[in-house]
Amino acid sequence: MQTSILLNFIITSFALMNPLGALPIFLGFTAREGKTVQRLVALFVSLTVLGLLLIFLFIGDPLLRFFGVSIDAFRIAGGILLLVTGLKIISGGIADSGDQFMAARRETISSRKRKRSIRRS
Repeated sequence: MQTSILLNFIITSFALMNPLGALPIFLGFTAREGKTVQRLVALFVSLTVLGLLLIFLFIGDPLLRFFGVSIDAFRIAGGILLLVTGLKIISGGIADSGDQFMAARRETISSRKRKRSIRRS
């Protein structure tokens, strides 16, 4: 195997998985846990990601062929998704959808509390 192909694969995989971007999320979820639990969660997540990557390594191409999608069409669709996502981030659309989700969640919780207080009275 050529060194340039292997290096390209490693860099692409690192960028795709974005471990530096996932680190704050991981620490946020496991901040109150001990070091042992953090290590077990990190191992579990790493093995899960490895398993998914291996599954799609072997099943990905036959799955695309089954649906009649070429690699080039898949790349174009991925590029369009990245473009749309980037445009939403630039325009602030992602933050708005998160705010809408949280507002809807608060409304659901407050309506449940009102129903409970009505039933009790």
